[in-house]
Amino acid sequence: MHDADGSPYGARYAGDDATQTVERESTIPLPDVLYDQYLMLECRCFMGLFPEINRAWVTIDNRLFLWDYTASQGKPSASAAAAGAADDNLVTYDGQKQIIISVALVKPVAGVFLPQIEFLLVVTTPIEIILLGVTFEGPERRELAIIETGLAQSSDQILMGAIVSTAEGRVFMCGNNGHLFELEYRASAGLFSSRMNRINRTASSLAYFLPSFLHFGPDDGALSLAIDPHR
Repeated sequence: MHDADGSPYGARYAGDDATQTVERESTIPLPDVLYDQYLMLECRCFMGLFPEINRAWVTIDNRLFLWDYTASQGKPSASAAAAGAADDNLVTYDGQKQIIISVALVKPVAGVFLPQIEFLLVVTTPIEIILLGVTFEGPERRELAIIETGLAQSSDQILMGAIVSTAEGRVFMCGNNGHLFELEYRASAGLFSSRMNRINRTASSLAYFLPSFLHFGPDDGALSLAIDPHR
C-alpha cells in the first residue's frame, strides 16, 4: 500500500498535510496450542486485543482464550516447555456451552466485587450475557485468573455486538435488533430486581408491555459504540 506521494504505508488525515507512516516493529506468532484448538473449530472464531492487560483474546465456538502476548515473545515458558505442557501464558474459560458472539473487557462498578477483581469480561452468546471477573497474582502480577461471578442475564436471542464501558463501570451494548442496551448489575438483589438486568435504552416505554413478536425496530443494528467522557 502506498500513499499518493509514493511513500509506503502512508496515512493522511483531514486538516493535516503531514503524512504519517506505520512501521512494523515485531511479529509475535500465536502459540501452537491455539492453532491446535483452532483445528477443532466447528462454528465460529473471533479474536482481538486487550492492551490494558497485555492479552490477546480468541474465541473458538464456546471457549474463550486469553493469551499473554508479552511473555517470552509468544513462546511457552521454560517450565511449561520442560514439562511438555501447554502454554501456561494461556488462560481458558469453557464454563458455558453456547457459541460466544462477543467479548469485552470493562472496569467493574465500585463496591460490587472484591477489590482483587480489577476487570470484568462481558461474554455474550445467542441466549445470555455473562460477567466474569479478572484477577492478577504472582511475580509482577502476570498470572491472570478468570473468576466465575455467578452473574448472567438472558439476551432474549438478541445478538450483542459492540460493547463499551465508562470509567465508572457502566456497560453499553449494540443489539442486532438496532437498539442500545445497558447492562446493570449490583452487589445484591433488590425486592423487585435481580442482581443483573439488561435495559433497552432506545425502546419506548410501551415496548415493555407488548409481546416480543410485536416489537418493531430497525433491521440493521449499530456496528460500533464510543464513550465521550467529557459530555
